[in-house]
Amino acid sequence: MYNELGPSGKPPGGNGVHVERSSSRMKILLADDSPAMRALYRRVLEKLGHSSREIVEAQESREVLRAFQNLFIPIDLVIFDWDLPGMDGIGFMSHLKTLGLSGSVSVLLSVNRQQRALLSQAAKLGICDSIDRPFTEETCEQKLRSMGTVVAGMKAESSRKIRPVPPTAEPDGDIPFLLRLPSAVIDDLLKHS
Repeated sequence: MYNELGPSGKPPGGNGVHVERSSSRMKILLADDSPAMRALYRRVLEKLGHSSREIVEAQESREVLRAFQNLFIPIDLVIFDWDLPGMDGIGFMSHLKTLGLSGSVSVLLSVNRQQRALLSQAAKLGICDSIDRPFTEETCEQKLRSMGTVVAGMKAESSRKIRPVPPTAEPDGDIPFLLRLPSAVIDDLLKHS
């Protein structure tokens, strides 16, 4: 699902060509396994003036990791489903911290009531905000407007340079193992104990 092509229809860069993005453009990663949720986020983002070229989609954790390995397309804002297959919100925030991006990438975590209790752990790993599911399109629009303002402010503070990203990152050792598990696994463990 992860897909980003340059103007020629091929991936940007290659053969030593330096690709530079306009500072006024954002790159937004929609990480949600639900096609309906990705469509809702995309619709709201386009309503807010973002072009489809600014939006990258991922439906599982491997695609999220690949998006952050692309040195030519730095991500500014991530809308992340806490229940994404293969990685939960804490795991994602830990990954951003390991990559050294927790201060330069804004994150909107889509959470349910049970996951809200874990947001303080995620916030210790980097800048993030949350939106409670279920939500209306209007609520989503308000939240994304505020996230766009945060991203614009972060870009104004420092111009981010493209830097190499390690191909794999180990989870933060300070986070207990159980907190790195997807919430569905934790719920299942608690039911059977």
